[in-house]
Amino acid sequence: MNAVALPLRGLVVFPGTLRVLVVGRATSKRAIERHTDDNQPLVLVPQIDSDVEDPFEADLLDVGVIAQVLRITKLPDGTLRVLVEGQERTRVGRLTLEGDCSVAPILAISPRKVDGVKVGALARQLHQRHTDWMAGTGMPPHEYAVMAPGPEDPDRLADHVASTLELALPIQQEILAIIDVKPRLERLLDELAVATAHQRIAAEVNEKVQAAMDDSQREYHLKEQLKAIRAELGEAVGSEADADAFAARIQSAGMPAEVETEALREVERLRRVHTESAEYTIIRTWLETVCEMPWSKATADNVGLEAAQAVLDRDHYALTKVK
Repeated sequence: MNAVALPLRGLVVFPGTLRVLVVGRATSKRAIERHTDDNQPLVLVPQIDSDVEDPFEADLLDVGVIAQVLRITKLPDGTLRVLVEGQERTRVGRLTLEGDCSVAPILAISPRKVDGVKVGALARQLHQRHTDWMAGTGMPPHEYAVMAPGPEDPDRLADHVASTLELALPIQQEILAIIDVKPRLERLLDELAVATAHQRIAAEVNEKVQAAMDDSQREYHLKEQLKAIRAELGEAVGSEADADAFAARIQSAGMPAEVETEALREVERLRRVHTESAEYTIIRTWLETVCEMPWSKATADNVGLEAAQAVLDRDHYALTKVK
């Protein structure tokens, strides 16, 4: 049986899952039309290299998924938003061009005989670990139990887990190409172990960050409470005390009017800045520098040549020509 082929760029649709596709290529749009209008089977085939604009046989996996289109929405830019449901894996034969889209024979995959005991044990283990992982993402276990296949259907369970894990595209394609359920379950247990480790590390980091934030907020509120208590007692503390001291020094320094105005403006800024901030240190350093300058102090200059010669003779022996 032939089916119209829809290459998938940058994603994989697994059997038993729903996925929204954004279809923009003309050949892909035509494949959707032939599926819906002519009732031809549709096979979704992952594209190996997402950068290839017009993929053909060598650019596609030889395993695809037969799918059913459930809804189509045409967007203003001409692209289609298509909701599809993956149904079952299939081998994809040699592609041929038929009109303006690709067509390929689809070959049914015969299930192989498996060890039911081992597969059942793997499925139960995968189901439990995936339930725990989903709980770590915030999904309550009872909600997961409603939406997820159980261990009694290992094939569907494996594909469901593969669709929910944030796996790299090549890994998704590898898992899709694993036909037998036992090695697929084993591969997904390995990938789930990695995902669980990443989730645990992320949770530990978030917990440390939250604890640090809580400590910082607690310290801030305690400082504010202490500040309010001291204010009630009439005590100036922190930036208030520093601001008052600088204001007194500025007013007694004998600065020019424009300098004093600017300095007092910085004092008011100092009152509003938290003492732990970098800005507080910058403003305080500037005020210290301004206040230490000898605005109203002066010394008498002695410009006599005799005095200058005496100083040079005392401090610089010889060097007569230079002096």
